[in-house]
Amino acid sequence: MKMFPRRILYLAALAILAMAALCVITGISGETSAASLFTAGLPAPAEVVEETVTLSAADVKTWLHYDEWYSKAPYCGPPFKVGPTFEDYPGSVVAGYKHLFDKGAKVFGCPERLNWNYRGTVWFDLGDIVAKAPPLHVYVKKATLKFQALDRECPVWLLIASKDWSKGYPDNELVPGDPFTKIESCGREGCNIDVQTVVNNWVRGEANGGYANYGFVVRGELEGPVDDNEACPTRYGDFRLTVTYTYERKDTVLRIPSPQGPAIMVNPAILDTRKNVALASNGATASAQAYTADGVYPGLHFQPSFAIDGLRHTTADGGNLWRDEHGLASWLEVAFPGIKKITEIDVVTVQNPGYEKAVDPTETQPFTQQGARGFEVQYWTGSDWATPPGGSISGNSRVWTRISFAAIATTKIRVLVNDSSDRIARIVELEAWGR
Repeated sequence: MKMFPRRILYLAALAILAMAALCVITGISGETSAASLFTAGLPAPAEVVEETVTLSAADVKTWLHYDEWYSKAPYCGPPFKVGPTFEDYPGSVVAGYKHLFDKGAKVFGCPERLNWNYRGTVWFDLGDIVAKAPPLHVYVKKATLKFQALDRECPVWLLIASKDWSKGYPDNELVPGDPFTKIESCGREGCNIDVQTVVNNWVRGEANGGYANYGFVVRGELEGPVDDNEACPTRYGDFRLTVTYTYERKDTVLRIPSPQGPAIMVNPAILDTRKNVALASNGATASAQAYTADGVYPGLHFQPSFAIDGLRHTTADGGNLWRDEHGLASWLEVAFPGIKKITEIDVVTVQNPGYEKAVDPTETQPFTQQGARGFEVQYWTGSDWATPPGGSISGNSRVWTRISFAAIATTKIRVLVNDSSDRIARIVELEAWGR
C-alpha cells in the first residue's frame, strides 16, 4: 500500500476538521453538497438597493468664441467690436449667437463681418453614486435633466461633453461636445430631458466602456461665420439632475477561507466575468429575416454570421457585415447556447464613406451615409419579443450604440432595423454582454 507523507496527512486532517467546524458553526446539515461547503465562506447574495437623488450643478460657465473678417484694402480698417454683454447670474449660462455683417459701399467699400458665439457648460459630480459599489454594480434606472430659460428662448442644442473642460479650457474656443438633442422651447414648466443612457454611461466609466465626463454643453442653433445680422442668445439656469439608481450593497472585499493561512481578500470588481455572449466563439449562432446573397456583389459576403465574429469594422473590400436590401423593417437574431444573464447590448453599423473601413469605430464617431438610423434591440421572454429600457433608437447618427439595462435572463436577442438613408439594413456587429 502506498504511504503518504506525514505533512499531507496532517493537512488533510486539518481540512476535514475545518469543514466539520464550518458545518457546526453555520448549521449546514450532513446532506449539504460539497460545493456548498466551498462557497459557505462567501458573503450572501448582495442586497439590491434603490435610491433617488437630485443633484445641483457642481460647475457652470459661459464660454465666448468670436471671429472677425474685413477687407484688407489699404483704406479699410478692422471692424469696430461691439459685442453683447451679459450680467453674471450665478448658476446660469448663456447659449446663442450675435452676428454683425456690413457688405460695404459700392465704391471703395469695406465689407466686414463679426460673429460672437456662446456655449454654456454644466458639470455634475456623480462621485457619491459611483462610490456606492464597484464598477458595473451600479445601474441608473432613470435620469432627468431639468433647467429653466431665464429670458428669451431661442432653439439650442444640448451636447454631451467630450472634453474635461471643468479643469480649464483655452479662451476663445468653442467647448466641444457630441450632439444629444435639440431644444425648441422650455415652456413655463422648464425643460425636462431624459438622460438615462448618458448618466448610466457616466456611472459605468470610461474604463468599463462608458463615458469619461459628467458634463453637458448648451450651444446656439446657428453658429458662424455667416453673413447676416441675426442675434439670439438665451440664458438658462436652475440646473438639476434627478437620478434613480440601484446598486448592490455588500462588503468591499470577499473573505475566502484558506486552510494554509489568513483569509484571502478579493475585490469583487476583479470577479466580474462579463463577456460577449453573442460571439460565435462563445457558442452563439446568428440568423436573419433575409440577407444579400453571394454573387450580388462578386467576392463579397453578407451572411448573418459576420455580425457575431468579434470585428466592429468591415474589411477593406467592403465585406464582414450583415446586409439586407429586401426592405425595412428587417431583423438580425443571435441565439445563445442556453440562458444568459445580460446587462448590455451593443449595435455597430457602418462607417463613412460606405464600407471601406478596417479599423474599429469610437463610441462618438458619427455617420451620415448608409448606417442604421432607427432600430430596436429586443430580447426573447420565452414567448415573445420585448424591448429593454432605452432599446428603441430613432434619429441615430452614431456608428456604435451601447444600451445598458438591469440584468435580463434570456436565450436570444435581435435587432430590428426600421430606418436607414437608402432602406437597406446594415449591421457590422451585434453584441450582448453578460454571463
